[in-house]
Amino acid sequence: MKRLLSVCALWCGLPAADAATLWQEDFGSYTNAGITGVGPTNYPGGVTNWSIDVIACAALNPGSGSTGDYFMATSTSGGRFEAVNVDGEAVWSSAIINIVDYTNVSLSAAASETGSSTSTGKYVNLFYRLDGGTETAFAINATNVGNWSSATAMQSNLCGSTVQIIARMNNPNVGDKAILDSVAVSGDRVAANLPPVLDAIGDRTISELEFLSFTVTASDPANNDPITLTATNLPD
Repeated sequence: MKRLLSVCALWCGLPAADAATLWQEDFGSYTNAGITGVGPTNYPGGVTNWSIDVIACAALNPGSGSTGDYFMATSTSGGRFEAVNVDGEAVWSSAIINIVDYTNVSLSAAASETGSSTSTGKYVNLFYRLDGGTETAFAINATNVGNWSSATAMQSNLCGSTVQIIARMNNPNVGDKAILDSVAVSGDRVAANLPPVLDAIGDRTISELEFLSFTVTASDPANNDPITLTATNLPD
């Protein structure tokens, strides 16, 4: 008499996660890329990691200012993004970053300033847009106004398909600078949670009334999670 033996492999485990940097910008690859009071310089050109909008800046309308009025990446301190005498809110936006395979996504950006002005018109404010939604302020140090020196804006525990970082900056002073630098996105990469794989058993042949014994084993091909094996329809 033949009887079918069914083996079921059960596994329980969370997807494995590895910390990784998804995206970063330190502006070291750019030299004077942006917009001055006399027009664009080295922008947009080969700039693909970010974009800028200066439509609200009176001093940056072509022909209305000088090369000393600018919103651009500079080579200072190895690379950073500066706003000088822009006379209106200028907007820096990162590329749209794919985070679909990550969890616990974190954002960070360094906001700093130079000069002695305490004007509320000098600022670097940080926001993010998750999955193309509305702008949301960073949870930590999102608003930096006046003579704040330096701060790191941070946001953590994001999960979604895409994220974009937005810096809204202004500085109406010639002798001061509002500065953005070290913008980064990191997260835990989630490995695929694949079903376990039964190791080969092979054909077994015995004579009637003989005892049959073999060991069933299985493994988790992705995360090495523990596996529990159960069997049904066993002979009496």
